[in-house]
Amino acid sequence: RHSSLVLFHAMHGNPNTASRNALGIFIRQLNGISILVDMLVRPNPVPTTLSIVRHLHNLIGSMPDSLRQINAVLQKKFIGGGEEKFNRVQQEEPVCLVQILCASLVWTIRSDPSFPGTSSMDRRGDLAEEIWHVLFAIGVGNQFKTAFSDNNLDEQLNHKLSPKTDAILQLGILICDVLHMSNFDSRTYRCKLAAVHLLMDAPVIFGKFLFANNCVDPLVVILWLQLNAVLVEKQGGGSQDVVQLMPILVVLSNMAQGNLEFKQILKHKYVFPVMVNSGLRVHENNVVSNSSKTETSSVSNRPMNPKDSPPGTLRNKLIRLMTWTDSNVKRCASEFLWILCDENADEFVVRTGFGNAVHTLGIKGLVSLPQNSTVQ
Repeated sequence: RHSSLVLFHAMHGNPNTASRNALGIFIRQLNGISILVDMLVRPNPVPTTLSIVRHLHNLIGSMPDSLRQINAVLQKKFIGGGEEKFNRVQQEEPVCLVQILCASLVWTIRSDPSFPGTSSMDRRGDLAEEIWHVLFAIGVGNQFKTAFSDNNLDEQLNHKLSPKTDAILQLGILICDVLHMSNFDSRTYRCKLAAVHLLMDAPVIFGKFLFANNCVDPLVVILWLQLNAVLVEKQGGGSQDVVQLMPILVVLSNMAQGNLEFKQILKHKYVFPVMVNSGLRVHENNVVSNSSKTETSSVSNRPMNPKDSPPGTLRNKLIRLMTWTDSNVKRCASEFLWILCDENADEFVVRTGFGNAVHTLGIKGLVSLPQNSTVQ
């Protein structure tokens, strides 16, 4: 316990402090990375594993070269000679931290009792959340493109995948399982949010996998809950709004932009559901199909406010973000709605109102803005 506290202060303290100097001695002279890796791969109580994973996370953040050193230690332990093998079967591909963390995450979420447990002393929820954050920090989301290619999915059936690629595939399956869990327990919901962070780096091809596994609905629920936290419950404010809203907005925008089916269910089922008696459909029949390609020439006949945006609806909450004080939130929300409107300027204006849309249209060069205006 005391050693963990010293390590924490060493990684987050002033670089000139004694604890920071001690960290250098721990890593370089006492083989500290080897000690942490050795503890990680051995059976431990959940709180101990959580502490080790946090230390590795902090280490990767504070020492960029540490990930290479961790993987080198793992390679030596698993395919080296003598006692370092831990009685493991030798593999052609070196063992890496991603494989260890994926295996740990699978156990954490699928072990008994059912995740996240009924006791407040069960720390598996915290462990799962921390592992998701480490995987995000080392850029595992970028590796989904290779793992979820059609060729690899076929090879999985023939058991020809490399151990690392197989671990990434199992991680993708686990993401779907987690998204379908109940939001009743806050530990589970925090785990979902951490998984969404990982999806920010996932390629658009992964959207097909999410759609096939019915993950659009739970992602929209997360968007709804995060919107309510910011707009209704007034949690956070300022930079905290970015933390709560940007990850899910970025994920849904990326997946919708690269997957037509994903976008259609988002658009027509959730954000802009078809209204039988709405005058919006009649107005849309007059949309110029190529308007997104040219600058909007006249704004006199364009509605300043959205045609159909009842208070409390998902589209109303998203449209409110288009004029949010934080420029990152504003741009992410506007881009998401722009994608759902098929990048069509006239439809975008009809659905969101010209007053809300003009900023985005100006960025895209579809409307002339005053020369002294600032576009962020």
